[in-house]
Amino acid sequence: MFNLTRRLPLAVALVSFGFYALAMSHGVTLNSLSLTAKVAGWDGTPLVGHPLFWLLTLPLQLLPAAIVPFCLNLFSAATAALTLGILARSLQILPWDKPWDHDWRLAGALPVWLACAVCGLEFSFWLEATTGSVEILDGLLLACGLWLLLEYRVRRDSRWLNAAAVVWGVGMAENWVMILLLPIFIAGVIWLRKIWFFRWQFLLRMIGLGLAGFSLYALLPLVNGLNPHSPWSFGEAWTASLKQTENVVRLLYYQFWRSHRFITLVVTIYFLLPTLACLVRLPDLGTRNKPWVDRFQIWIYRALRGILLLACLWLAFDPATGPRQILLQQFSGGMPLLTFDYLNALGVGFLAGNLLLLSQGIVERRRRSSPGIRWWRLTVPAFAGILALMITGLVARNAPAILQMNFHPLQRFGELAAASLPAGGGVVLSDQPQKLVVFQAALAHRRD
Repeated sequence: MFNLTRRLPLAVALVSFGFYALAMSHGVTLNSLSLTAKVAGWDGTPLVGHPLFWLLTLPLQLLPAAIVPFCLNLFSAATAALTLGILARSLQILPWDKPWDHDWRLAGALPVWLACAVCGLEFSFWLEATTGSVEILDGLLLACGLWLLLEYRVRRDSRWLNAAAVVWGVGMAENWVMILLLPIFIAGVIWLRKIWFFRWQFLLRMIGLGLAGFSLYALLPLVNGLNPHSPWSFGEAWTASLKQTENVVRLLYYQFWRSHRFITLVVTIYFLLPTLACLVRLPDLGTRNKPWVDRFQIWIYRALRGILLLACLWLAFDPATGPRQILLQQFSGGMPLLTFDYLNALGVGFLAGNLLLLSQGIVERRRRSSPGIRWWRLTVPAFAGILALMITGLVARNAPAILQMNFHPLQRFGELAAASLPAGGGVVLSDQPQKLVVFQAALAHRRD
């Protein structure tokens, strides 16, 4: 995208990691209690899913149990920072409407920072990045798959496409969302390869590489079945893994498709619409010396892009009437939906970047026709002001709830629960999981 900012993804990753390291909990939180118990060996039931997460966190089992929560939280922070770095790189190599002029290349970093702020400061992403989480690794796999496809588009080296197939296969073994998005991945490969996609040699190689990555699914059943300290036999370990996979398939069919088909399709299209703007594009060569019909069409196209950008920015604040809340209400709300956050941020960066490119063309034409006019100098500061407002708004909205959940000592939970009881005693039992009650309370606190 621009040579002067080749180190921008590294800068984004380092800044993000430092920010999450400061905001993360140093111990166990209610959000990470279950996962930490399994990684530290406090839970006698081993993991039956997420084989890549188990493999990457395997060295933590050699550490003293007291420091495992801190290391697990640090692992989530590093994974989230790497995801944002890949987001920055993906935005740099997107198919933009036109190239950036030399004088505007540094200004072109503003859409990248805006997209990273929209993704990284969103409540669910921020929360998962500062506590022990499996979902943040799932988001990284999606980001890697899309980034590798974009790198292949730029470099035309088949090694990038081969790596994308392996990563997507690993992602399907790790995360059910990657299975749902497999048609989009295939469509992307067809778009890149055109007619050469249908060659048998290429198809067999891609299928083989995808299956090689998906073979990671067999890791945990083998480990849990062959481990002498495992509570399961070899057959029981495979049964447990296959049972969990069956439950996921049942959830996708009965909850997402059979019972709430219309809502699922509407919300999915609503979230995927910003990324479709990267593919469905009209040539915007300006309105100068164009018939009024063409000018009207171009301005309608620009207005729709501007409205879509505002909608994406609005979604970053998790509005009470937004599609995320609809999904949480319909499907018992424990899903962080980090995939949607990433795709929404990708759309924000692309739409904002093309809006800046549009202003770049207007500025250059005004400079040539009227050298005395200097209002164009306000274009870049205006974009910088929007970036500052988004960062300030997201931090002010989400930081209180995030800090309360991360720095509220878990050891004092019993004391706080006892203090909340009425003077005459009594216990109110909840039929919801403890983690979900606290998560919903944090959401309510943030909206208030």
